[in-house]
Amino acid sequence: MRLLPLAAALLALLAPLGTARASALVAGGNQAFEIHAFENHRGERIAGIDLSGADLTSTDLRDSVLVDAYLMGALLTDANLKNVDFTGADLSGASLAGATGKDAVFVDAILDGVDFTGSELKNADFSGASLLLSVLSDANLEGADFSGADLRGATLVGSAARNARFTDALLDGAVLTDGDVRNADFSGASLLGAKLLNLENAEKASFVGATYDDGTELDPRIDASRMVYVPEPGQHLLLLAGLGGLVVCVRVRRIDPFRA
Repeated sequence: MRLLPLAAALLALLAPLGTARASALVAGGNQAFEIHAFENHRGERIAGIDLSGADLTSTDLRDSVLVDAYLMGALLTDANLKNVDFTGADLSGASLAGATGKDAVFVDAILDGVDFTGSELKNADFSGASLLLSVLSDANLEGADFSGADLRGATLVGSAARNARFTDALLDGAVLTDGDVRNADFSGASLLGAKLLNLENAEKASFVGATYDDGTELDPRIDASRMVYVPEPGQHLLLLAGLGGLVVCVRVRRIDPFRA
């Protein structure tokens, strides 16, 4: 069977790593090529590789380096991704449902539309990543770091987010319900139009400086006293500055949660 140069190169890289055979499907143009590679890819350094559309279901990729890799639409369902470095990688539209990604690094990665349903992501680092419309329902996010991440429109239903960090994250339009947020930190996060309801230990999470608006639904146990309310369009804040009788009028405009 003819293989793409990339596929052949991948086989050459993986050949020394084990003897158990597995299959992966890599798309190339209008054709698909079945790669018979080795099941244990643990610790592989294949930064920048293009595995878009590859079927890596249940593959063991522990400790691998996939920095700046292209994995758009890839199937990583039930894969072992413990301690994998995906820094700057593009996994948009990929499926990581049921994957084990404890201590994985997704810093500045593109994870738009990725399915993380039921994944083990304890202590994973998503700082600065883009997770637009991603699904993290029923996932273990304990200790995960989403600082500065873009989670607009994301779904986190039934997720365990104990000790997770969402500082300065964008959660506009996100749904975060029926999970555990004990000691989670949402300081400075944007929650415009978000839904945060039925959250266990909601009173033990920090929302200092987080912004919300009339479209935000907050669990009644959340301490909103140190949050920042953003008025709806058309509303104004009139500040009497006392500068020689000058009245300063500041208009606060609601930001479209899905506009960059």
